[in-house]
Amino acid sequence: MGDHSDPNDHADPHTIADLEAAIGTLRSLNRQLFLAHCIDHMTYVEMARRTGLSVRHVERRMARAIRQFDAARRGIRPPWWRRLRRLRWWPF
Repeated sequence: MGDHSDPNDHADPHTIADLEAAIGTLRSLNRQLFLAHCIDHMTYVEMARRTGLSVRHVERRMARAIRQFDAARRGIRPPWWRRLRRLRWWPF
């Protein structure tokens, strides 16, 4: 049988830092849902039950989290109006 060592032993520190930075760009609930799905392998139904959201709302938040994560990984900054919306003084 082959050697089944921990895949983290061979992970590039630069890649890990990039992933952590991309995850850090997500909003709190989106980050929680994203990590619950990716790490804990929870289904959308399980996440909806745990958070009290509808399954449709979980789907929307996951879609947004995946788009944001992908953009952060590729180094694409959001448009100026989305960056302003992250500030709490934005009226909408």
